[in-house]
Amino acid sequence: MMDLTGIIAGILSTVTERNTYIAPVFTLESACEHEKFAKVFVTKGNFAYMGKKITITFDDNSLSVPIRLDSIFAKLGAIENIAFAKSTYRGAIEDTVLFQQLYDVKTRTFQYKKNNVTVTQQELSAPCMKCGIILPVQQLTIDHQAPQTDGEYEALLKTFRAFGLTHGAPQGPKGQAIQQHFTRGTAMRPIPTRISRPILTSTFSLDDRYTLNDEGVAIYSLIRNEGLLGDLLTACMHGLCNLRPMCGHCNTARGNPTKFI
Repeated sequence: MMDLTGIIAGILSTVTERNTYIAPVFTLESACEHEKFAKVFVTKGNFAYMGKKITITFDDNSLSVPIRLDSIFAKLGAIENIAFAKSTYRGAIEDTVLFQQLYDVKTRTFQYKKNNVTVTQQELSAPCMKCGIILPVQQLTIDHQAPQTDGEYEALLKTFRAFGLTHGAPQGPKGQAIQQHFTRGTAMRPIPTRISRPILTSTFSLDDRYTLNDEGVAIYSLIRNEGLLGDLLTACMHGLCNLRPMCGHCNTARGNPTKFI
């Protein structure tokens, strides 16, 4: 997993009274990248984290937006905590406490028929998040909600949305549970499967939920300008916000559609 907080801290460490970090501003709007007529500045300041401050200033000086560095560090740390390495995310079912709490992964009793004899076994198991069938973890697959092909930006925005970095708040129970856990300290509880949850409604539009806010723009721009966007996209693709257990029948080879392509 990339060291997101270390990257931003490294940028801050180079800033002095005579050396200001200046970079172009990029944003995601409806999951599409756009360059804005603005610059992100990291400068000396007497009120911000490590004595530094971040502002986004538009080229015509019509608007200058201050960004709280302490908030950025807290959210980057949280994103790091829920990301899995591409080679090991399958092990998240058995090894990651947050994954187990969110998806009701626990030991259950199963009965099998072997040579006409009923055998009872205790096995780690979880429900398929689509149909609700409960299976041992060895018989479950891991589904990427935003697909691995063409869904990288949507996975990033799902993750950023859970940490208040988009204009729209999370709509689904997973995003809401993750946001409440990291921002309010609310205990992580199992979320309902699709078949058992009510129809989702939101006061935010789809475009709002897939568009970065000012804090999100600052983080995205800094990471992108350091040449590490690919690492961030991979971390979000294989992170808790984008993964869910599903049975083989529900997790078809056809995959999930993207929202905007």
